[in-house]
Amino acid sequence: MKLGDFGVSFAQEKTDAKAITRTGTPYYHSPEMIKGAPYGAENDIWCLGVILYELCILEPPFQGKAVDDLYANVMDLKFVKLIPERFSENIKYLIENLLVIDQKKRLTINQILKEVPFIHEYA
Repeated sequence: MKLGDFGVSFAQEKTDAKAITRTGTPYYHSPEMIKGAPYGAENDIWCLGVILYELCILEPPFQGKAVDDLYANVMDLKFVKLIPERFSENIKYLIENLLVIDQKKRLTINQILKEVPFIHEYA
């Protein structure tokens, strides 16, 4: 899967550089963005989790009547719905390990490629 939205993108000098701006659609804001903390590649991993969840459920994982409500639901990991039983344990595992509040505990891209069996079936 290749996705891109370069409307608010910028080039970073180094691959481990961190950003601090809060741009983009609030449904995709990671906990670190919500806190106003620096963020990097872990933010993209969070967004991948949001997209995968949305592909399964057909709506964003977190919602709210206002942005503050949405952000509170993100920080509490209060999902709109659980992933239905008809989806594989592998996809549930992947989504659950991408949508983790602590960015240091989220799967990295290397871990995804190594640990998630169905990724290799299509690579």
